[in-house]
Amino acid sequence: MPVQSSKRSAVGTVSVTLKKSESGLNYLTLRFSYQGKQRSLGLRLLDTPQNRAIAQGVASQIQLDLVTGQFDTTLDKYRLERDKPTKTNNRGLVTVEGYWHAYCNARRASWKENTRRKINERYAILWKAINPKKAKFSDLNAIKLNDKLLKVTKQNRAIFETLSAIHSWAINQGLLENQPNRFKAILSDLPKHNWQQSPTPKAFNSEQKQKVLNWFENNAFQYWHFVRFLLLTGCRPSEAVGLTWEQVTVDPRHQTGFIKFDRSISYRAGVAIYSKGSKNNKSRNFPCNKELIALLMCLPPICGCPYVFSTTGKNMGAGQKSHIHLPTLTKKYWKRCMADLGLDNELYSCRDTFITEQISHGNPIAVIALWCDTSVRQIETRYLDKQIALDFLPKG
Repeated sequence: MPVQSSKRSAVGTVSVTLKKSESGLNYLTLRFSYQGKQRSLGLRLLDTPQNRAIAQGVASQIQLDLVTGQFDTTLDKYRLERDKPTKTNNRGLVTVEGYWHAYCNARRASWKENTRRKINERYAILWKAINPKKAKFSDLNAIKLNDKLLKVTKQNRAIFETLSAIHSWAINQGLLENQPNRFKAILSDLPKHNWQQSPTPKAFNSEQKQKVLNWFENNAFQYWHFVRFLLLTGCRPSEAVGLTWEQVTVDPRHQTGFIKFDRSISYRAGVAIYSKGSKNNKSRNFPCNKELIALLMCLPPICGCPYVFSTTGKNMGAGQKSHIHLPTLTKKYWKRCMADLGLDNELYSCRDTFITEQISHGNPIAVIALWCDTSVRQIETRYLDKQIALDFLPKG
């Protein structure tokens, strides 16, 4: 029985199925139809949530190639052993398709699943503007391409960022003659992403922070512990969603402990994406104070659920639990909370608040950077709300 499948399309469905080995272990296999014949690709991955996410990424690539007519009949493009960076053969790289796929093959091993999906989505959009299989990479006119992209998407900046990265990579690899990066040049004329336009930190002051907690306690108590945890740790929401009890070490008697942040669960197009390591591919130990320990002790492990912050899963039986569905929290409850309080902060503001508060309390900024898996420069430019910091300083 398929454990996961992509959406149906005119060319058929790529399914992620299980195949039992002689030893009794379940391995993931992709099955699909091509030109009326059944095809399969063994991934040599054990059936785990993380490996299912990897398998679904490969399935999405095959599905995209089937739809766009770019399917590799040898299946070499989709074999995981090819994900490791290899020295690219510079012979025959002419088209946009050739350079795009060569770049992706070289970078794929270092990319998280979310990044792979973004790149695949951008390539699918690019297909609506030009034919990458026929267009020559060296002949692409950035201005004309932008005009075509504007007719089909609002993600033209993101696509040009990828093309710029491909251009720089190709020159460094000796695959393209050294020439000005025309894709990078046009980026200065394109509208910036929302997060680039508003990089100013936006923390809650002490009064707003308490109002947010009170709102969740009274209106959405199932998320109250989760929001409070974000404010107590400054971790990314995706890290809190993916937090399991095996990452938590607490000694209530001596009021000591730490949390090992080394994984996350994010969402893209409504699909949960499981990732190892932090956003920066690192793991870190976060020290627990008495308040955080007390919060964790109020959340006893639920039988059958590994997650610290659990909720009833849509496709699970009665009484069974899964991790929090972040899109539901943000769209249904967080936005409502902000509207009721007359605020417009994002959920990420909890991270700004924690960092700003810790600096106000005199903790070294370099230590806070280690706690939050960021840099001193990022804290100073993206997280420290200097105006709100004054509110956390001792009065009198």
